[in-house]
Amino acid sequence: MVLAAAAAYLAACAVGIAAAAGRRLARWIHHGAYALCLVTTAAALWATGLAVLWVPAGALVLLPWAGAGGAAHRSLALLGAVGYVVACTTSWS
Repeated sequence: MVLAAAAAYLAACAVGIAAAAGRRLARWIHHGAYALCLVTTAAALWATGLAVLWVPAGALVLLPWAGAGGAAHRSLALLGAVGYVVACTTSWS
């Protein structure tokens, strides 16, 4: 489940980069991918109980208030990505 959440997050980041590059359709796909990230992260947190998943979960909750494309948005996205890397390595060890 953690890997599914991380994959959804990776997809959302990739589409977010395309949206930042000016692709209009990518913006709406990015919003859908964001919703998928929320659901899969909540499911992974519930299924595994890994405390480190609170890092990307917190980043996901704060992202809408960070403003699109700004430094705060990118910093929170990076923090979430690091949280998923740690969660993936923790869940496999």
